[in-house]
Amino acid sequence: MNLDIDNDLFALAAEFVNNTARHLFLTGKAGTGKTTFLRYIRENTHKNTVVAAPTGVAAINAGGVTLHSLFQLPLATFVPENIKGFTSIEGAIDAGGLLKQLKLNAEKKELLQEMDLLIIDEVSMLRADTLDAIDTVLRSVRKNHYSPYGGVQLLFIGDLYQLPPVVPRDEWKLLKTHYDSPFFFHARVIEQSPPLYIELKKIYRQKDQDFIDILNRVRNNIVLPEDLEKLNRRRISDHSFIPSNTITLTTHNRKADDINAEELGKLPTKLYRFEGLIEKDFNENNLPTELVLYLKEGAQVMFIKNDTGENRKYYNGKLATITRINNGEIFLLPFGEDRELKLEKETWQNIRYVYNRHKDKVEEEVLGSFTQYPVRLAWAITIHKSQGLTFERAVIDTGRAFAAGQVYVALSRCVSIDGIYLLSPVFASAIQTDPLVVAFAEKESRADELQQLLSTDKQLFVFTRLRRLFNLNKLETPVATMLEAIEERVFADKEKSVSVLSGLLGKIQEQQRIAARFDAELQQLSFTADQQIDKTLLQQRVSNAIQWFCKSIYESLIVPLHQLAGEMQGKAKVRKFADALLQTEDVFWTKLNQLQNARFPEFSYEPSQALYSKKMLPPITIKKRGKPVKGSSHRESLEKFLEGKSIAEIASERGLALSTVEGHLAQFVATGELVPAQLISQKKIDAIVAAIDNDQESSVSIKEKLGADFSYNDIRIVLNYLKRENAGANKEEAQ
Repeated sequence: MNLDIDNDLFALAAEFVNNTARHLFLTGKAGTGKTTFLRYIRENTHKNTVVAAPTGVAAINAGGVTLHSLFQLPLATFVPENIKGFTSIEGAIDAGGLLKQLKLNAEKKELLQEMDLLIIDEVSMLRADTLDAIDTVLRSVRKNHYSPYGGVQLLFIGDLYQLPPVVPRDEWKLLKTHYDSPFFFHARVIEQSPPLYIELKKIYRQKDQDFIDILNRVRNNIVLPEDLEKLNRRRISDHSFIPSNTITLTTHNRKADDINAEELGKLPTKLYRFEGLIEKDFNENNLPTELVLYLKEGAQVMFIKNDTGENRKYYNGKLATITRINNGEIFLLPFGEDRELKLEKETWQNIRYVYNRHKDKVEEEVLGSFTQYPVRLAWAITIHKSQGLTFERAVIDTGRAFAAGQVYVALSRCVSIDGIYLLSPVFASAIQTDPLVVAFAEKESRADELQQLLSTDKQLFVFTRLRRLFNLNKLETPVATMLEAIEERVFADKEKSVSVLSGLLGKIQEQQRIAARFDAELQQLSFTADQQIDKTLLQQRVSNAIQWFCKSIYESLIVPLHQLAGEMQGKAKVRKFADALLQTEDVFWTKLNQLQNARFPEFSYEPSQALYSKKMLPPITIKKRGKPVKGSSHRESLEKFLEGKSIAEIASERGLALSTVEGHLAQFVATGELVPAQLISQKKIDAIVAAIDNDQESSVSIKEKLGADFSYNDIRIVLNYLKRENAGANKEEAQ
């Protein structure tokens, strides 16, 4: 994806993200390219990056994960001060309680330790207490208690004039004694380290400057009488004046659903049913469209995903009419186009992030997916779901009870004022902008200040990267852990193993002392970053340091550790120990390769040819553990459940979604190891059994009858039980 070279603020923000450690709040009016910026950074940053969002749907749309799943946050109100008499405040937790409850496995800890950049999308919905909880976790896990977020760079993206954070009244009673508002910018960590405020200005959606000016004044609650007059000229009293191919924006889901159902029912054409496919772990509450789509020829639909093909025939929010449905294939005509296109199914992925130690890179791992046609019925849509979308024409009813900022959101969906059709007049009283948001917006930085700050920050970031490069603290932990683990064990060559590991520990601590002296030198240089630095001298010092540490890590750490691991070949009762030795060697190689491959073009340092590689050492043939046997993860959930742990406790311990653990346990109903009553209420069991018409009925059609109070896992539990019972009955008849 290419950078928009004509958008100075876009390019400037990208420079801050990629080449400094500065925290950033990137905002902008509707249509200024915030989503485009997120995509650009993901594709072009060299940093280990994780994308997250406050809600499941927002996370799926951003291609990331939820903040709660990333940090394993408990469902409790976080209080930034220590709570005295903790048990007296129900549902609240302080820093000590949070860290005590925190159950992060080694893999998740390593991910958080190696993360350089955390992007939080739809930040308008992020609560202040949630951000402080995230800060607490990162400082603890990264063992960096004095740096905000433990040294991770934060990029906040969103429009505060849109969806606000949701805080139940009883929670706010507690939080208001600690926070000025629920908005993320009132978090304690933001007060300690305010992000740079950059607002994208270039409007890509609207081209009419007069309309853009009106929207700006609506957004900032300074609307003029003549603005209201111009907007209210778009009011219609007769629905017959509304042209076809127009979408209605409503405030409530039920209203939108009713309009869509009514319009679909008016069509005389045949009703078709298209069932989506959920594979593996994909929370049904986060589906971007319906699991089952009901469509007809002539139906008005909206694309809910950008076309990933080369020709980009449609985009998220583009409206179209279904022209024909033949043999299960859907053809439609996008509004404003003259060429019909065949609709193809799209797949959304539920991912998690993992740190690949061998590549020294944070990677995405797909946990599950949802496949369906990327459309939804679109005679009407809620204003909430319309955020980020663009429409040529829209019917808006501003007479309804709008939440703060919704008038602005609704109006700004349209490309021009001529595309707006008001069912009721816009009153100044309906335009509500939170004064706290307006006050925070005043912190926006001027372009000239940004340029000056960027130059200083880029130079400081060079020294930040250098100091991280020569930080050897991670080398000590695995060696110390192994020494502690083998202390109580009895095995051949234990005495020699202890001696080698103790020697390694001593060497690491010696290297750390040397690294600390070099760090102090770098820190001193960083304090004079605004002065002229002798780049040739710095290049030579860094080059010498890299060569020395590479040689020392290889000869003093990797070689003796590799030799010890090699001596474990073929010996009994040491496989776990041998695995630990090889994993520790990987940690050493990661640091050595970081040093060998380091680049600092700022002072013309480029890596020379790598002197050390794993090929230099003889291969070790210790039989490593293979991949877990299929079903072993399910079995682990079962074992914990039979130990008396709740599904919520199992999910928290294993870092899994509740629905995933429920799915694991449902499989053991089919084997007879569990019965439905252990997992769901008898009332639910009876209702599900009553809803089943035949043994071939799918869980989707059963759920349609039962509604939102029943999950697919509930239904699978009962279906698995019935299938087992029927199989047993058939076996008896056969005998």
